[in-house]
Amino acid sequence: MSELTNEPEFCPPYSWPDADLVLQSQDGRKFRVHSDMMKTASGFFRGMLGIPRDPSENPQEPLPVDETSNVVAGLLNMVYHISAPTLTDSFDLFGRVFSAAEKYEMTSVIETLSLIVFTQLQAGHLDPLSAYAFACRYGWEDVAKSVSSQLLDIKFLSLNESPGAS
Repeated sequence: MSELTNEPEFCPPYSWPDADLVLQSQDGRKFRVHSDMMKTASGFFRGMLGIPRDPSENPQEPLPVDETSNVVAGLLNMVYHISAPTLTDSFDLFGRVFSAAEKYEMTSVIETLSLIVFTQLQAGHLDPLSAYAFACRYGWEDVAKSVSSQLLDIKFLSLNESPGAS
């Protein structure tokens, strides 16, 4: 909370005064968003927010989510068409955003993230081994098959040359 205004601090740019839903990440960061946007983007939120709320409930009471603030921000950036996470940031963050999109049934976010992986893979901007592992982890058989042929071109270090080998 800000000492001057007694207002909770929200992750920018998610502090719109006309927003009617507050999400709180696992690490305590708050995001003030529009419930209509969330219902449009997410089957999960469409179902949950479609249930009438108790009139005595404070509409600004934060709704806790299991994800960290960087994952929530990644999802919201896509929902609000601000930006998409990049694979150059990290496969880990990208994967966590993808998992959250699956959890919250965000079909358009999932499709966009899938397209990013496929496009980067086709352009040769991804490490084939990491891309293959990522594709297998998330069940993308078409991407795994596509990248598997590139794995044959990798020149693996012999055990004697590998870092840390004695």
